[in-house]
Formats: sequence, C-alpha cells, structure tokens
Amino acid sequence: THGPLIHARATEKVTRHVEDAVAKGAQVLIGGKRIPNTSFFEPTVLSDVPHDAQINKEETFGPLASLCKFETEDEVVKLANSTDVGLAG
Repeated sequence: THGPLIHARATEKVTRHVEDAVAKGAQVLIGGKRIPNTSFFEPTVLSDVPHDAQINKEETFGPLASLCKFETEDEVVKLANSTDVGLAG
C-alpha cells in the first residue's frame, strides 16, 4: 500500500532528493513527482544514482528507491558503511 507522507516538508525532501540525483546523472525509471495539492509522492525508482547524491547521504522517508552501480562486493560494502544514517548506525 502507499499512503500520504506526514507533511509538506516530507514531500519537499523527496522532491529535493530526486532532483539532486537527476541533476547528477540519475534516470527516473518510474514516478518522480509529487501529486499536486496533496502529501502524496509517486512511488519512484531511480537508476544510475551517483554515490555522491543526497539520497545516499540522507534518509528520505518517502517512496523512493535508488539503484547504484558498483564493481565489487567490497566496493558496495564500503559504500554502505560510509554513511552515518541507517538502522544499524
């Protein structure tokens, strides 16, 4: 299921994360937009998200999934551990 976000700031944050990733080269596979005059944001999937995108540095708390490329398992583990946010930290 998919429901509204908690408030307008939450939808604005998702918008910022999408716009930042796209500006840095990511592609929107599906979604990517706030539903006007609501607290709903379309379920969104981004591909080719660069490692320095905000979505990889801040928790979004919205319907946004990012797909990032990596070469080795060691690289992706290093990337996953290089953030100070997340359930394990």
